[in-house]
Amino acid sequence: ALARPTLAWDFGSPLDREVFSRVTSLYLPEGDAHMMPELLGTGQFSLTAGSPKPALIAEFLLDARGEIVETRPRLTWVSIARNVAYEDAQAALDAQCANESDEQICLAGALAKELFARRLERGAVVIQRPEPSVRLSGEGADTRVDIALKPGSPDAELLVSEFMILANCGLARWAAEHGVPLLHRTQNIALPPSATGVFSDPADITRVVKLLAPPALECQPKRHAALACEAYATITSPIRRYTDFLNMAQVQSHLATGAPRLDLAALEAIVPHLSARIQEVGQIQRFRPRYWKLLYLAQHRKEPFPAVVVEDTGPYPTLSLPDIQITVRLPRNMLGEKLYPGMPVEVVFGRIDPLTNELKVLEAREAE
Repeated sequence: ALARPTLAWDFGSPLDREVFSRVTSLYLPEGDAHMMPELLGTGQFSLTAGSPKPALIAEFLLDARGEIVETRPRLTWVSIARNVAYEDAQAALDAQCANESDEQICLAGALAKELFARRLERGAVVIQRPEPSVRLSGEGADTRVDIALKPGSPDAELLVSEFMILANCGLARWAAEHGVPLLHRTQNIALPPSATGVFSDPADITRVVKLLAPPALECQPKRHAALACEAYATITSPIRRYTDFLNMAQVQSHLATGAPRLDLAALEAIVPHLSARIQEVGQIQRFRPRYWKLLYLAQHRKEPFPAVVVEDTGPYPTLSLPDIQITVRLPRNMLGEKLYPGMPVEVVFGRIDPLTNELKVLEAREAE
């Protein structure tokens, strides 16, 4: 069941133009900036328990191995019985759903593992790395930064991610079969067998990521190599991504009237502006958290930090700080010629300037 904020949306209105300008919600250490007004996005349009809401139901008939046999989307109103947090779903899965009310969670969890296994068979690339949480306290010059790894709910997170991929891949295929143009995320590249699978080692992640081209936004369905999907059109988050919002409107219009809201030419005309805006906003999402991470390192200057060599070629090898998810380069002579990918080291930073993105290693030594 997917939230359907497009039910009575006034495209071209001042509100629509503002939402389009934001293009996506931003989640930053200093606060969230939602694509839609919160009264609508996290309020009226969200699928919250006990309140009837418009929705797109995506029904999938699957075979015993979790492969799609048929996709049937439909428009309706739903009333969610309950909203379950990640940690509560994980607790239910850990307890093997002893509570009768959690039976659906266990069924969904088992299906998610099947879906994940099938994607790996098709050559998916799965990156698993720690997710640091950046927290701020104080104000102005007295702002302090704390970084801690988020507690994981691996089975619950797998459940949600695999169902989202199922919906986005399945509806993309359905749209192609029914002549409904959508905005697709494509990564139509060939990957060697050594680049497919599950990767958690920092050096392996660095090696594999270099082989992945950034996804493109296109109206023609093409393969998404890393996800192992023959077509991938995001539609699961229409409240926080404008691409999903437009795709939801396309599917809704086809189901309601027999024709999409925009034809292929009209949708293609939007892509350059949408892609440019997504790139601009994406820079904020990438570099703003890095600013706070550098400020954190500056506030802990002269303290040693654990790091791992992830690339040892050239005069400036690359290190990764896994617990902070940041990389840095240093002169090779700091660690000698015996460097190798995966080598654990400790580093102390010297000059750090968060505003200019400057980060220099003062000392480095092999970890014991």
